[in-house]
Order: sequence, then C-alpha cells, then structure tokens
Amino acid sequence: MFLAIVTAVLAYLGTSMDELPVLFVLFARGRNRHNPWTVALGYLVGSLTLFTISASISFILGFVPSHALLGFLGLIPFALGLKVAIKGDGDDEKAGSEKKLARWAFLEIVLITLSMGGDDLGVYIPLFASMNLTEILFNLGVYVVATFVFLGIAWWMTSIKPLTAFLQKYERPIVATIFILLGIYIFFECGTLQAIMSGTLF
Repeated sequence: MFLAIVTAVLAYLGTSMDELPVLFVLFARGRNRHNPWTVALGYLVGSLTLFTISASISFILGFVPSHALLGFLGLIPFALGLKVAIKGDGDDEKAGSEKKLARWAFLEIVLITLSMGGDDLGVYIPLFASMNLTEILFNLGVYVVATFVFLGIAWWMTSIKPLTAFLQKYERPIVATIFILLGIYIFFECGTLQAIMSGTLF
C-alpha cells in the first residue's frame, strides 16, 4: 500500500509541477473571467478528463500513442496567448455578455489543463497499462486528493501581495507570454518538431 501511494504521488508530481505557475497566474488574475471557482472547477474537470483518457487508452485499448503527437496540444495555450496579446481578454465586453464570458472562461481553463496534459498522458498511459482496475481506481483517489492540494497551494500563492500586485499590473503581457511559452514548451518537450523534421511523426 505504501509503495502504491508513493508511486501515485510521484507520478502526479512529475506531471503536474510545471502546472503550478500557470494555476497561480489564473487564480491571481482576480476577475470574473477567471474567478477562483471557475479555475478550480475547470482544472479539476480537465485533470479528471486526462486521467480518464489515460486509463481508457491503456486499460481498455491497450496501446500508447506517439508522444510526438501529443505535442500538438501545445497549440491550444499558444493560440490563447496570441489572442490575449492581440485582442486582450474581452473584459471590456458589455455586462449582458457576462454569462457567455463565464462559460467561455470555464472552457478555456479546461482546454489549458488538457493542453498541459501531454506529460500526463505520456506517463500515465504506460503506467496504467501495467495495472489492474483496482490499482487504477486507487490511483484515481490519490490523483483527486493531490489535485485539491495543488489547487490549494496555487490559491495560497495569491496571498503573496507583491507578486499578485505585479501580475495584475502587467497582466496582459505576462499572461500572453506565459501561454505562448507554455505552448512552445509542450511542442518541444514532446519532440513534435524533431519528429516532423525527421519525418517520423506518423
């Protein structure tokens, strides 16, 4: 049992540590577009979706997709970053469209979480392929608890006033830069460009 917990926690930390700065940025924006509940729920839904996809592919279908293909997920934060850089966040929209913006904000958080999931899929699919259903469900429990802990840490980081104030002052360029760099990082981390250049993508 102890070894199973350690394995599950290490797998989670190995795939999620790089997501903490992004979560902090989303929490610290402090506007209705990305209010704390939207961020938390969107991240949780996105994370559970990644877990479900990993478990389904490995346990039911029994194959591991090319890691290089997962790099195309980086196009999601890259596109969102360009949108913020060029058009801003849409915070100046009329009040009547607040519900529409809230729905889009939730979807945006889910998409960002999914885009950061290349590492998750690359780790969890082969990991789950060696497990039975009971072990996968146990990992799900650890995953959910760890996700809530991670959300709590990111939210706590917003209490660091100088850091939050700096982010809110330069929100647009910081958010745009982080999303664009995140997209590029995912693309290169998964070896997608190398696979395209070498003709081994498919």
